[in-house]
Parts: sequence; C-alpha cells; structure tokens
Amino acid sequence: MRPPAAPATGAPGSAPAATSDEILRSLALQALVYANTPAERMVFINGRKYREGDVVQPDLVLQQITETGAVLTYRGQLLLLRDPSSR
Repeated sequence: MRPPAAPATGAPGSAPAATSDEILRSLALQALVYANTPAERMVFINGRKYREGDVVQPDLVLQQITETGAVLTYRGQLLLLRDPSSR
C-alpha cells in the first residue's frame, strides 16, 4: 500500500519557486555605474541595463545599487549581487 500523495502547491502546472542561490547563479553582473545621485546609478545584468526599482525577473526587484554591487529582493529576501571586480 502506497502512502497518500502530498498535496500540490501553487497553481496547476506552475514551476516551483527558485531558491535565492539559484537566482544568484542565473545572474551575471557585467557592469556597474555608481554615483552619489541615485538617478545616475545603473547596472548591466545578463546584458540588460537596470536602474534602482526595476524588475529584473518576476519577483526579483533591483532595490539599490551600491559601490560594490546590487541589492535585490526576491520574495521578501534580500540578495546581494557583487561586482566581480570589487573582490
């Protein structure tokens, strides 16, 4: 006798949510422009330009650009994507 199946979560046919580690591995920070004025800051992630407040992927928002990386939020979690040249 088999145990009952676990109930499905999420919408039918929807993919499970990615982990924060999976999200960070899928992102490549290629360029970072930091300025004292937030409106002048920008980053290039996976070949696209983003500014603070932009949606990078579903549920993934660029919150802040710092001198050494980008602070993102994914489903309430803070993620830090570092500039490889700042290490």
